Amino acid sequence: MQEHGNKNSSNGFQRLAAAFSVLLSVALVIIDGTIVTVALPVMAGALQVGENTSIWLVNAYQLILLAFLFPAISLARQKGCVRLFLGGILFFTAASLGCALSRSFAVLMLFRILQALGGAAILSVNLALIKQLFQGEQLGRGVAVNTATISLSIIIAPGLAGLILLNASWPWLFAVNIPLGLIAFFAGRRFLRETCRSQAARASLPVTALALNLVIFAAGFLVLSVPVYGLPLWTLPCSCLALAAGLHFFLRSQNREGSRMRIYPSVLLFDSRLRLTMLCLVFGFMAQSGTVLALPFLLMGSMGFGIADTSLLLICWPVLHIAASLLSGFAAARDRHWMCLLGLLLCAAGITSLLFCGPSESLSGMALRIGLCGLGYGLFQAPNDTLSMACAPAGLGQHVSALLAFSRTLGQALGSMVTAAAFFWLPQAVTLPFLLTALLALAGAVCVCLRSRQQRSFS
Repeated sequence: MQEHGNKNSSNGFQRLAAAFSVLLSVALVIIDGTIVTVALPVMAGALQVGENTSIWLVNAYQLILLAFLFPAISLARQKGCVRLFLGGILFFTAASLGCALSRSFAVLMLFRILQALGGAAILSVNLALIKQLFQGEQLGRGVAVNTATISLSIIIAPGLAGLILLNASWPWLFAVNIPLGLIAFFAGRRFLRETCRSQAARASLPVTALALNLVIFAAGFLVLSVPVYGLPLWTLPCSCLALAAGLHFFLRSQNREGSRMRIYPSVLLFDSRLRLTMLCLVFGFMAQSGTVLALPFLLMGSMGFGIADTSLLLICWPVLHIAASLLSGFAAARDRHWMCLLGLLLCAAGITSLLFCGPSESLSGMALRIGLCGLGYGLFQAPNDTLSMACAPAGLGQHVSALLAFSRTLGQALGSMVTAAAFFWLPQAVTLPFLLTALLALAGAVCVCLRSRQQRSFS
């Protein structure tokens, strides 16, 4: 009896240590996507480049992360989820060292791109590893902890950047990744076990498909940059042509059975439930990131709150998000669709309430409005991710993991662009972004209803 108890205790410790490795790695990738934003003015001055040029340190990271999430699955099928994950950590950590040692903008940009490649490897399989560690009824709790980790990473990134810049130079923004990355690597190497490698996958990596994938995302980014960042209009026809051609050829290659360029299985490409899940998450993260980006302008510009009060109010969203995510992990499977719908409706209601804020609104009143947004989004995200992982076909968990990471990153990028475009064209309309993001949250709620209807038809 005692030996059995010791074995269970040992297994529990190994699972926790493995989960720690996965969650720490995810946190590093998420933090590095936003920590640089706070330091851009400092880095632009130190590297002697303009602010418009320095912003590519953020844009390039997001673009590469998006473009290589799906292709990373090809490596996962050949090498296994754990090997890809551990390789991604080492690649990300080594690139962080390169960023810390960089003394020119070109070299720093190169290592930021390499960082994003390592981050894509990590995010493409992290939920597949969570599913491996938290099986059966515990899956919802594992996904909830993963969601809470992402929210916590978003919270601490700006504060961590400020703390580092107050006490050290900008290279330390990247240097802190090195010991943490090594800890995550050795913990994962010791406690993670490979279970999702496909022995049948021996094909070479589809390099042409990877190039097409990058062309599609680069062209799409340029198309959106015309209305958002004011790029010259002459870039629009060329970008649209490249985007259309890339999409046409890429989709044809993916739909062709036996294609050597296939990087995503057709069983998921044509699964209507997963398509709706992807849309739910994209709309949800567009609403979240667009609202969070616009909040400081409303609070400090229109309502006159100081930096300290604004910081306190901004914390309300992720704190309630974390609490709701953790609570939703205990929800029964039959309640998850309704919890997703309720969460997005609460989030939309909270965002809509921001449209009616007066200049004399109290600190507690604003905290309630912003907290309602975070509460609703926390109730939505974890159950949504859990439903996605639960309906993944056997052996394809890593593909759904990449799909969710892609949807999350795409939603964050597009949401920021929505707010940036609103401020670019109507700089005086401070509340316009909230109207747009509330509509996006409602669009996500519609997708939840459609997915629930599809689920009933599958049953």
